[in-house]
Amino acid sequence: MTASVLRILAEDPDREWTRVQLKMRAGLKDVSHSLGRLESLGWVSVEKRRVLLPGSDRSLITNFYRVTGEGVAEAKERTGDGGGGGTEPG
Repeated sequence: MTASVLRILAEDPDREWTRVQLKMRAGLKDVSHSLGRLESLGWVSVEKRRVLLPGSDRSLITNFYRVTGEGVAEAKERTGDGGGGGTEPG
């Protein structure tokens, strides 16, 4: 599960994803554990931002996830695009 989330993030390294977007793309109920694991390994960065709710004066803080250079390299290793085998995190 963690490897599939990493693969999705690495497909477009310039894109920022929300947790909901990643859940829908991965077809999983929850990606929190995977994102936490990837962040602890330094393969994903998280930025918290205040987002205005559409049609409202209210806002909420949303986490935006982006793969790091190390995460892209690891994803390439796992798919055979970069040589070695890598190890499955968690």
